[in-house]
Amino acid sequence: MKVAIYFTTGEPDVAVVRGLAQAGCKWQVSHNIGDAVSRLLQLGIKMRSMKPLRKRQVFDLTAPVLVAHVQSGALALLDMLHTQKLAMPLTLLVDSEGQDIQVALRALHFGVQDYLLPEDDFEKRQSRARLMLERCVQPTRPAFAPKNSYVYLPRSPSRIAMDQLRWDPLSHTIHIGDDDMLRLSPMEGRTFDLLYNQRGQTVSIEELIDRTLADKAMDATKNIQLLRTHLARLRRRLSDNPQFGYRIENMRGSGYQLI
Repeated sequence: MKVAIYFTTGEPDVAVVRGLAQAGCKWQVSHNIGDAVSRLLQLGIKMRSMKPLRKRQVFDLTAPVLVAHVQSGALALLDMLHTQKLAMPLTLLVDSEGQDIQVALRALHFGVQDYLLPEDDFEKRQSRARLMLERCVQPTRPAFAPKNSYVYLPRSPSRIAMDQLRWDPLSHTIHIGDDDMLRLSPMEGRTFDLLYNQRGQTVSIEELIDRTLADKAMDATKNIQLLRTHLARLRRRLSDNPQFGYRIENMRGSGYQLI
């Protein structure tokens, strides 16, 4: 069973806690950074490998999960984990103010899987916490996958003989056959899904912001800055995995295309 360390100096978010429980995850509250790091170590968080990350990302089913409130010092906690060369746990960031663009930018830099903003309602907060855990603890592909559970991506004419690519929007994973896959974070997955469903067409910056960030309260300039940082990471991951055959092009002045 997954165990989450919930780091906050205040009260845990009821919706997030309910989402963790629905995913079958136990949780422990930690009120200071030192205690949170100690608990993560006790639960088996490991040192980061100095070897390059494998292209196939596989979550350790026994590894702990971190839920951290920005206003309680979440970024300082993540920075300490990074400084101590500890593997970053699957992390959900909870931001109760959402006014500082640098928070979201640094979250992306640390590799945070998903984050919640003040305007996210109870149901959204609950479901995002639950889905993050469910994507982690369930097999990427069940033994008896229901029909149409995958979206099959068209094969590039120049591609050598191989199984068709498959996009699984539920687990945010791109597959090639049974052996190679690229698992995206929820933020990356939402962006890829939107671009894939409109592949070959230009998706406007406004639509990308509305469908992937959904932060109506943030200043437009800050939203664009966050989107570009977010897209840069996704573009880099696709570029680092050319076998999947897709790349994101910046259509200057109009938006982005998946080609």
